[in-house]
Amino acid sequence: MPREKMERPSYVQHDYREKKRRDGNENGNAGHKEKRFYLNLDDDVVDAPSIGPKTSARLYKIRLNTVRDLLTCDPEDIAPQLNARHITADVLADWQDQARLVCVVPWLRGTHAQILVGAGFRDVAAINAADTNDIMAEILKFAATSRGQSVLRSGAPPEMEKVLAWIAAAGQAELQRAA
Repeated sequence: MPREKMERPSYVQHDYREKKRRDGNENGNAGHKEKRFYLNLDDDVVDAPSIGPKTSARLYKIRLNTVRDLLTCDPEDIAPQLNARHITADVLADWQDQARLVCVVPWLRGTHAQILVGAGFRDVAAINAADTNDIMAEILKFAATSRGQSVLRSGAPPEMEKVLAWIAAAGQAELQRAA
């Protein structure tokens, strides 16, 4: 017996369209006026890029509970306290730079920050100072590494249009959000 096609109630369709207007399109901020930031200083550290439940449990044990705590810690002091060979001072510095980017650059998601930092663009100044083609070339190099493939979950690197949206968003960064 064929299934009847059910129509969505009009309020569901309206909610979707309203959310899309509020959040912008999938490429970032196109046609969107109100800035949206995906991370705040007082957010739980587990919400920061690259940090999952296991890592956050390690961080909680040494009283790194919020993004602010992560951003203000000294990676050289913290790394030995975590008792994990894979969490070095350099890794912690990467996490700090990723979190800072997501805090200050509107419409930038954690994965985007992981890609930018992995490609060597660790802060807004570096993104704004670089040539677009250089940024894309470095992103493609990073995407070809095992670390890049891990961030991309073995997927394709971002398209130029998406990277251009990140660069444009970096131009609208609010650095005081991570001060």
